[in-house]
Amino acid sequence: MTTQREIPVTYEDQGHFLHFGRVLLVKPGETTLPIRYKRFANIIYNFDYRRDDVCLFTFPKSGTVWTAGIIWAMTHMEELERAKTESLNNRVFYVDNDFIQTFKDQDHREKLKKLCPDAKEEDGVVLQLAALEKGRRIIWSHLPFDLQNPDVLDKCKGSRAHRIQQHERSSYNVPQFRKLQRVLLSHWPSGIVEGKIPAGT
Repeated sequence: MTTQREIPVTYEDQGHFLHFGRVLLVKPGETTLPIRYKRFANIIYNFDYRRDDVCLFTFPKSGTVWTAGIIWAMTHMEELERAKTESLNNRVFYVDNDFIQTFKDQDHREKLKKLCPDAKEEDGVVLQLAALEKGRRIIWSHLPFDLQNPDVLDKCKGSRAHRIQQHERSSYNVPQFRKLQRVLLSHWPSGIVEGKIPAGT
């Protein structure tokens, strides 16, 4: 059995933000996340990645859905018709869905119950579905590398994920992203300017 590692982070309460409820500033990474993240922090940090996984880790609102769709199409050339009738969320694993807000996707819940009747939804519907998937997985997250399994770049298609991330860091890093929020979104609630808006929204 793999030893479970404790994620080395600290949390600072940032108060309430809209429908997300209480949000936390998570360090390292300087990432604002819903308080629900604390329940999944160690599960994500110890998530068992595989050699054939394709991981897409990006900043929010940077073309992730578009990129995930392209990656799925490139790795499923014989199944392209599925894209016409099946949501992208049913073809890739967006693990942040488990903590961004209360999980409401009934299709995912029913699939988990069918695959594993004893599974508990509070342990993460998407995370458990990803663990149960026998085929190649496309896993997407807006969490920074500091909050991911430290082995992710060694185990899965990490070189590609790493190059994408390094490019984004050089051209669109966190301070620049926050500055952009302040300049372009100054008419939004003050919580955005104060850094309370949760990552992934």
